[in-house]
Amino acid sequence: MDAGVLAGLPREQAWKVALENMMGSVAMLQQTGLHPRQLLDINNSPGGVGMHGLYELNNSDFAAGLQRSVLAAVKRTTELGVK
Repeated sequence: MDAGVLAGLPREQAWKVALENMMGSVAMLQQTGLHPRQLLDINNSPGGVGMHGLYELNNSDFAAGLQRSVLAAVKRTTELGVK
């Protein structure tokens, strides 16, 4: 949403666009049963807009940050379950 605002969209419109994209992604995953990487390959043309965005995302350490946050939550949940 913040990226949409940065690009010039009003916040409410950016929220709607972000939500529609998330819902569409989930629907595609559910309907096709494909791995997310397969959907990326299907929906992104070589050298296209999506691939440029993905390139920046990959260079940001975003995926590793998500993994670290999930592992930290699992660790804490385990700790709380022991008590």
